[in-house]
Amino acid sequence: MQFAVTMFSRKSPSEIRFSQDSIANHWKDNSSGIGITLDQLLKGEITPDNIPTITVSIRNGLLYTSDNRRLWVFKKLQDFEKCESIKVIYGYINPRKFTTTNYGTSIYVRGDPGGSVWKTWRKDTVRSPFTENQYAVAGDIALESAFASVMKLEETENIRPGDIRYLQMAPYSDGEYLGSLLDQWLTTDSSKISLQECFLKVFRLSGSYCTLQCDKLWVLRNLEKFGKNPKIRLKIENNPFEEIEDMAVPFLRDSLEFGINTRIAGSQWKNIDYLKKLPTIETIVSPISDIYFTRTTISDFHENESIAKVLAYSYATMTIPHRPRVVKYGGKYYALDNEILWVMKGVQNMKSSQNLAMNVEIKIEMDRPLFQAFASDYIQKVTVRQTNFSHTNEESFIFECMKKMSST
Repeated sequence: MQFAVTMFSRKSPSEIRFSQDSIANHWKDNSSGIGITLDQLLKGEITPDNIPTITVSIRNGLLYTSDNRRLWVFKKLQDFEKCESIKVIYGYINPRKFTTTNYGTSIYVRGDPGGSVWKTWRKDTVRSPFTENQYAVAGDIALESAFASVMKLEETENIRPGDIRYLQMAPYSDGEYLGSLLDQWLTTDSSKISLQECFLKVFRLSGSYCTLQCDKLWVLRNLEKFGKNPKIRLKIENNPFEEIEDMAVPFLRDSLEFGINTRIAGSQWKNIDYLKKLPTIETIVSPISDIYFTRTTISDFHENESIAKVLAYSYATMTIPHRPRVVKYGGKYYALDNEILWVMKGVQNMKSSQNLAMNVEIKIEMDRPLFQAFASDYIQKVTVRQTNFSHTNEESFIFECMKKMSST
């Protein structure tokens, strides 16, 4: 009788890479969150040997595993200096399981992993004086100092998000996550955004700071555009691509690349009333014909007045109620005050002039993904939506005239 020989070995979790780009926040049997297991390990209720051995395989000279949730736990445990090595077994990994886009250097957890102890753990913490309930009470107070101690964070007084480049292996596609995170941080006081949310892992590659946390960097960059400047910190790491740097350099990006059909979700960041209240970054003079609508349908009143009345007054006096506010994209300007733009385009049509210009206030310059989720390019004609607003006969007549002019 022959016996199969099982090849076990011991490896540092830092030597092993993830094979997937994301993992669930709980175990396959739904018994608990992976963070709860990490809590149990830190409190000594179980040991790493109580966790099933992970299978590893060599791919392109690098060591990978398909047991990604277990590796996440072990890597966290190693970060807290509670695990130097783990038992592994060499075996086969189905190539279809390889979805990582960053050579397995990091992985995204879909949802809260659960647990509480690991979120406030310090390497030098003595656990015995505390009960688990005391940890829950002290967690919020200790989070900043504990997290900074664990992650060895550095202040970023001289480094802004725009100084950091993306290291991106494949187009980004999770617009739902980006939009919801941007909304969340825009509605939170900058001073109350936790360190855990605002730290960024970076390393030096080809003379530049870069990160694999492309989604978080994109949100941080856009927060600045929205006038938010949360205090961020960097965790400076060793270059994980040092041995294959020539292969990684072509993936450095100055802007995040998105999949063709990726749409940024969210509601707060694209709310026109919210955008109007942003600080003005620049006031410029622009020809009216070079400004575009951001909506295909507009209201028939503005600030409790018929826009037909506003049009008549503006035509007679060559004035407008206030400077239109715009967003900038691709060197073009797009109105946030769509009704005012309708009025000025109407004045220009009635005077048969293509040379009228006006002052506009630029509120934000959007990148392509933001703008494409906010408006369409080059909208020059709109439909005036009829509401219950009471118009005089003269105002109704103006609407009918403008409708005929726009159709010719």
